Amino acid sequence: FINQKNTRFCANLAQMYNELLWHPAALVKSQRVLSEDVAPRYDTRIPLCDLIDVRDLVKLATTYPALLLKMVGKLVALPHDKRLVSKWMSPIKHFEVRGSSVCYPLGFWNPDMDSRLVANATEVAVEPAILPLRDVASLEHDFLGAVYRAAKGDPLPFESEFLEVLVKFKWRTYVRRVFMRDFLLYALMTVAYAAHSMWFITYSALPQGSAERSMGIALYVLVLSLHLYFVRHEVKQAAAEIGPTPYAALATHLRDPWNLQDLFRLTLVSAAMVYYFVLLVNSADGHVDPDGLRFVSMMSAVAIPTFALGFLFYLQAMKGYGALVRMVFKIIESTKAFLAVLVILIFGYSASFNLMTLTDYSSVIVDDASWNTYAQALLSSTLLVMGVDVPIDAITETHYAAISVSLLVSFMLLMAVILLNLLIAIMSDKHDEVKKQEKSSANYNRAGIVVEYEKLMSAEERKKPEYSPTYLQVLRPEKVVDDIIDSAAEIRVLGQLLHDKTDDLKEELREKMDTQAKEIQEKLETQANELKEENNALRAEIKEENVELRKLL
Repeated sequence: FINQKNTRFCANLAQMYNELLWHPAALVKSQRVLSEDVAPRYDTRIPLCDLIDVRDLVKLATTYPALLLKMVGKLVALPHDKRLVSKWMSPIKHFEVRGSSVCYPLGFWNPDMDSRLVANATEVAVEPAILPLRDVASLEHDFLGAVYRAAKGDPLPFESEFLEVLVKFKWRTYVRRVFMRDFLLYALMTVAYAAHSMWFITYSALPQGSAERSMGIALYVLVLSLHLYFVRHEVKQAAAEIGPTPYAALATHLRDPWNLQDLFRLTLVSAAMVYYFVLLVNSADGHVDPDGLRFVSMMSAVAIPTFALGFLFYLQAMKGYGALVRMVFKIIESTKAFLAVLVILIFGYSASFNLMTLTDYSSVIVDDASWNTYAQALLSSTLLVMGVDVPIDAITETHYAAISVSLLVSFMLLMAVILLNLLIAIMSDKHDEVKKQEKSSANYNRAGIVVEYEKLMSAEERKKPEYSPTYLQVLRPEKVVDDIIDSAAEIRVLGQLLHDKTDDLKEELREKMDTQAKEIQEKLETQANELKEENNALRAEIKEENVELRKLL
């Protein structure tokens, strides 16, 4: 089905896989109905992790990557048999993960085997779980690599707890040790190369056999050895790429910006090291070719910043730095259009400033070194945008000073007020976007490093069972405790809301009672006045009748 790209069958296959990865009690009604028509009957007594073949999912990544990512987003570590753990007294912040060869290793989480236990410690409430996918950590199938390639730079799928557990296991078992070794060697290489580049100017001018020259050559040998180590690392990484042709594999390798940066740095450093060697051989008498020395120093000056940039690759795998490194690249990516507009405007205004300052000046002789050529005008305009103090006398003293000053004011208004504030807004927007994806960015960056280093493993290392366990067992804090804590917090919130609502109702009731009392008082006064008027009218009638009776008598 997958090879023939049959969408309908693959969709049904995905639905079946999703159902098989979950216990029937966890299925919603629509899934249960669909399973009766599509999914095969299966025995729920079989361990869930034995039902799925990870090779199908890896193959799905090349044909329908979006479908694989959707399926992975639904995967979670399922609760497992509590007999796998007895008393556990080691605190767990998030979760612990270990590999096992069987699905139900009773007593697997043995606290006596944990070296972090503290004597007489309090027992911690934990629950075992398992990733419901057999051979998910297998180096042969490379499930994590398939998901990483299917993501195509999007870190959101790595928000999944399933992938977080898988990445953490692979990072801790093998990759972290090798990665930290390379990080320390890279730091040593950076410091040694920078020190040698500066020291070479001094020790190369000394005669053959001097102690300082011998120490400088020893430093050169150290730098060369470290450089060859990283060249070998890059060659092995490129050779491990898979493609229909060697050219396609190389293109895939260089599509990664980190690999492209490594290639540029290694090429530059290789050329510099060869040039250093030629200069050393030709300076045995203490005389160094000055032009060659300038040229090799220039190459080293360009190479050293690339070493600093390479540190970002190592920092992205460390806690707290993954989102920061991704933020840097996201901001660079989002400001491409902005920088294009900025460069166009700088080039245009620089030509105007240079043209205005090429004429005679109206009053005094002005030193126009900052504007007398187009290259100088371009540099001065760029420095003005960055806030550097640049002399502008050459602009203000032209024959048409009003025009040149107007150009300068419009340039600064457009650059400093409008475009730079727009840049701040773009950077703030990207910062908020990456901040929301901080966890997934950290997992994605670390997954990329894991995938890269697993390609460099030797055949002997790939055969070790501890690196490719059949199942991944998870131990995490018991969710009941979290539920109790959440419930208590919710009760406090509801209590506060009830208290506030009661106060509002009291106030509202008091206002209504006051209003009704006023209305009743007004009605009573009105009725009393009416009764008084009626009573006065009756009295007047009675008086009139008495007067008439007296007249009759």
